[in-house]
Amino acid sequence: MQGQSHREPVNGAILLRGRGILALVVVALGVAGCSSAPVEPVVEAAAKPATEEVVTPVVTPVIAPTVPAEEIPAKAEPVQPAAEPVPSSQAGAAVPPQPESKPAPGPAQPARYVGYTGAPWGRDYGVVGGHCDPVQALAATGGARAVALFNPGEKFGVAMKDGDRACLGQALELVRKGRSAAWSNAESGDRYRVTVGHDAIDGGLPCRALDVAVAGKDGKSQNIKGIACRQEQATWDFR
Repeated sequence: MQGQSHREPVNGAILLRGRGILALVVVALGVAGCSSAPVEPVVEAAAKPATEEVVTPVVTPVIAPTVPAEEIPAKAEPVQPAAEPVPSSQAGAAVPPQPESKPAPGPAQPARYVGYTGAPWGRDYGVVGGHCDPVQALAATGGARAVALFNPGEKFGVAMKDGDRACLGQALELVRKGRSAAWSNAESGDRYRVTVGHDAIDGGLPCRALDVAVAGKDGKSQNIKGIACRQEQATWDFR
């Protein structure tokens, strides 16, 4: 009938016709062989953010420029002088010793001590400091004598060694008035102490008073007083 819709199933669909309008209504009837379980809505998984990649900076190595070997100056080695060839006639011969070179003598040293009459002396042998070294004074008596000498004679009364004579003579030259000098002689065992006194003139010669104390190794002591006058070549005679 016209004006009524007619429904015809077509492949699981229902066609509705009515008033010239064709409506296709698709009815989900279920397809054979399909599960009747309800269809769960598909939820798209949220897109995971991509893992951020760590960017490693690229270090470009600095390469030093290569200098050719021929451009590097070589270190100069010291050149050793070539040894002179030895004549065949002298090969194996002993080399004679070379004479030892000695420095040229310098100017004469000024005198350190002025004697009683103005004579210069290079050494005092300790008498200026109050003592004397008879060994060194004795050594100065040989050759060109460099020490004064005391001549005891018979009046002095004591046999003196040359080292003791040199010490007493140098004391008369350099020791000041009222001062003393003492020493011991290891060879004789005698001990001396001389004190220089006042000045005097005897027979036109310069003289000095002296007081000498002598202690022998035998334990005996004696004291001798007098004057000694200066002769030429710094010899003092006891009077």
